[in-house]
Amino acid sequence: MSRKFRLLLSLSTAVLLSLAWLGFPGWILFIALFPLLLLENFFVENPKEYRGVSFWGYSFLTFLVWNAITTWWIAYATLVGAILAIVVNSFLMSLVWWLGHTARRRFKSTLGYFALVVFWITFEYFHFHWDIEWPWLNLGNGFANNVKMVQWYEHTGILGGTLWVMAVNIILFSLVQQLVNRVEKRRIIISGTFLGLLVLAPVIYSNVIYNSYSEKENPLQVIIVQPNIDPYNEEFDVHAESRKMEKFIRLAETVADEQTDLIVGPETVFERYPDWNVDWLETNFLFRQLSNWILHYPRAEIIFGAS
Repeated sequence: MSRKFRLLLSLSTAVLLSLAWLGFPGWILFIALFPLLLLENFFVENPKEYRGVSFWGYSFLTFLVWNAITTWWIAYATLVGAILAIVVNSFLMSLVWWLGHTARRRFKSTLGYFALVVFWITFEYFHFHWDIEWPWLNLGNGFANNVKMVQWYEHTGILGGTLWVMAVNIILFSLVQQLVNRVEKRRIIISGTFLGLLVLAPVIYSNVIYNSYSEKENPLQVIIVQPNIDPYNEEFDVHAESRKMEKFIRLAETVADEQTDLIVGPETVFERYPDWNVDWLETNFLFRQLSNWILHYPRAEIIFGAS
């Protein structure tokens, strides 16, 4: 396998992964990892010519391009932050695949792929629970434009989608290997049947859930307040925050009444997020002002963001 072809495989996975985040159908993810798996297998089968770190370089390129294509917009807020987010997340992703590759070199069996899946899902899980959480590119999120396919997320969450994507790609790669190596026809039929069921069964079940769902009658009066705050150029000082609060309250009061159940504000209605630390709320005059105001609407709760 030439170096140019290895680079092509690396970039192919990056582009295919990106498409699912750019509005294309999520089923593209079922083949997105195939080029990277082919590349990884090449290094597994040639351990004398290439060290394990050789594969890491290609996997880092894959995830660097994927992260850059899908999360470049962070640069609108901070260029340095965007570069750090893209590079660090790409490094972590490639590190996970390198660990999986190391397991594959050692076991050269299904156990190696199992280790890769476990490592990746563990990584995605931590992306919800550590200080540098960034679950935007968790594989299960790639079906955001195809909600009818993943109604079963109500049981598994998006990590179930991640497992689905990885399992389909690995089994597809295994099936292609069997075809190329002309293994026993019976094994090919079994693998192909299992792959078909793995793809279709969740989709069928999901459509059953979607089409049989019946909305329960439980009406709420919800107010959505959009003060049209520019999170990139608005002032961050205390006086600016006070003006934002006044605007938020003024807009809400034009439609709120005693029957209001929920008032929803934007993600960036307030931007001095340390002031909204739960340990400091009692000293936050904006919080006290908001608490006093909401007393006029006994049924209402408020949801907004501080970033």
